[in-house]
Amino acid sequence: MFGVRTKLLGLIGNNISYTLSPAIHNYSFSKLGIDAVYLVFDIKPDDLETVINGLTKVAYGFNVTIPYKERVAELIQCEDECRELGAVNTVVNGRGYNTDYRALIKIFNGLELDLHDSGCLVFGAGGAAAAATLSLGKLGCKVMLMDRTPRRAMELSKRLSSLGIDASFIASCGDHQVKVVVNATPKPDLVPPECVRGKLAVEFVYSPLLTPFLRTAISRGMKVIDGLSILINQALEAQKIWFGKSLSPEEVRMFLYDGQFIR
Repeated sequence: MFGVRTKLLGLIGNNISYTLSPAIHNYSFSKLGIDAVYLVFDIKPDDLETVINGLTKVAYGFNVTIPYKERVAELIQCEDECRELGAVNTVVNGRGYNTDYRALIKIFNGLELDLHDSGCLVFGAGGAAAAATLSLGKLGCKVMLMDRTPRRAMELSKRLSSLGIDASFIASCGDHQVKVVVNATPKPDLVPPECVRGKLAVEFVYSPLLTPFLRTAISRGMKVIDGLSILINQALEAQKIWFGKSLSPEEVRMFLYDGQFIR
């Protein structure tokens, strides 16, 4: 039952009817005994600033997804990795954090893969790409960026370089030595098959779970991190920021499978 003490949280984005975030968070709140509800706010670009101002005042906290992670970072007070990235996906008390970055650091640290001085190729130049490149860069990767809009990729590489990350824009994957390849765009089928090589493939898209990008990686014997793993882990990192606790990734993943949320 919802009442006057129920905390309001939600997800801000555009064209996000596919999102699994409400299922993850509302299940977690129920299991953890947290009196809160998580909703979806599908917002038009012209309404974004008004909505952010309103939610900052009335909501306990909220998440941000495509295409607004960078715009919202300009509207709230960024903390920690949010300030470095210029991209936010979690807000509480008007302060912004980036749990994509926190989730990726946790996931990468759990792998038996030495990334120091390794080539890491990232497709995309938005908020997800920023989190991926910063996390890989801080683990020692030499980051290479590719994007359909070269200017954005160049801007991100400059931002990373200012943080001490070895980052550069490349026009094609060519014969670059690559250990990790990341799709941080919403369209994994645009990643050229010849660029899918190395030891590890990382996908941000989670619907479908096995994208063309991941299928190619698996066929070539690469380890993969699917978009569902990133989604779950970033959601649980957000819960820790909001409430200081969360369920385990394994329990949440099992709930999503049992509830037939995954295809």
